[in-house]
Amino acid sequence: MTSSQRIKSNIRAVLAKPLIILTYLYVVSLTCSMAGMEITAWMIALLFILYTIVDRISKNKHLEFHTIGIELPLLIFIIVVICGLKINAPEGDFWFALGSLRNLVLLVMFTYSLQLVRNLNRVFAILVGCASLIAIYGIWQHFSGIDLWRLSQRALVQVNWGDQSVYSTVGFFSHHLTYGHSFMMILCLPWAALLLSRRNRWWQIALFIVSFLLIFTSIIFTYGRGAWIALLVCLPMMAFFASRKLFFITVTLLAISGGGLLKFDSNFRERALSVFAQNYNSNEERKQVWQANMAMFHDHPWIGVGYRQNEPLTNTYYKKLGIPEGLAGHAHSNYVELLSTTGILGFSCYMLFILAFVLMTARLFSTIPTTHYWHRVFALSALGAQLAFHVGGLTQWNFGDAEVQHQFIFWLAVVAYMSQRYYAHIVPDDQSL
Repeated sequence: MTSSQRIKSNIRAVLAKPLIILTYLYVVSLTCSMAGMEITAWMIALLFILYTIVDRISKNKHLEFHTIGIELPLLIFIIVVICGLKINAPEGDFWFALGSLRNLVLLVMFTYSLQLVRNLNRVFAILVGCASLIAIYGIWQHFSGIDLWRLSQRALVQVNWGDQSVYSTVGFFSHHLTYGHSFMMILCLPWAALLLSRRNRWWQIALFIVSFLLIFTSIIFTYGRGAWIALLVCLPMMAFFASRKLFFITVTLLAISGGGLLKFDSNFRERALSVFAQNYNSNEERKQVWQANMAMFHDHPWIGVGYRQNEPLTNTYYKKLGIPEGLAGHAHSNYVELLSTTGILGFSCYMLFILAFVLMTARLFSTIPTTHYWHRVFALSALGAQLAFHVGGLTQWNFGDAEVQHQFIFWLAVVAYMSQRYYAHIVPDDQSL
């Protein structure tokens, strides 16, 4: 090895070490801190760019670049966003709206940087471990009404239904729906571990059960109906992929536990029954905001009113539709939001993007040998996390929630990374990624 090659090799080693540590810190941040996510994510991106430059000019290259399979719809989506903002919202904050899509860059960065981390087992152990501990805190929050992080009631709000004085769990986040939609994706990890468990030791199974129950209970205590519905869909679907027998067992357990909560918990009962209530204020407000956003889509069917530009237009459309006072803000649905702000072109690209990843994950799960237990757990978890995100997105703009978007993008990066490794047939065991 020449001195030049030795220097380049040493530089790569120096850059890789903090990148790996930052990845672990990023995973911790996914459970508790938006500031932590942003700082660690973009430091990872910077180090990865520097590593890539050195790697490309080195004789022996470590990084293997490849197409993910979603580049074209993402590129068209961004072009549509730019055109919509420039044409239909010239007075809007162009860079803020476009910058809110910056996490899509992280999808590519994480996909390749995971080649340097090469320890998904530790990554996910950290993720589910931190989530389980925070879930304990969230359950305590629910009953105590104490927010140790903010020392105020700005985020932790008392529920205004039922007959018990309790609070919607927020963990370390600023909103209960952010917590619910983030942690429902993490919940898929212990659930997949239980579904695929065959030869695990008793203490491992006990840890999976405890982790699942803690996170599941904390999500119930958010009183986020969208998160509840998402779990009712994704947990049985994950069981269906594992085995048909487990699917029926899961449906039975959910029915029994749901029935028990309906009977004995008045807060849960009132909140759950409100899903079907015709005169429930929250339901009516969502219908009104969907109506206003669909009117925007009708007026701008191809590229929408401009990404994230529907919020200032909402009251204008309320007046146009004869709605006296409605819910201002986003559309409370990924699909309605994207139709109104990016039109049929942007919406179609988004649907191709998410469908491609769902199919990629399903194919990955079927490709992984049954002897690779942990990698099958990660793949099944990723499938469940995506299903939960998309179902939750029916009634919430969770793609626009930065914390939830970080979580979602990370799961997609894991899928893209694992898929390339398995399609290249270079995975000897379930400890090698």
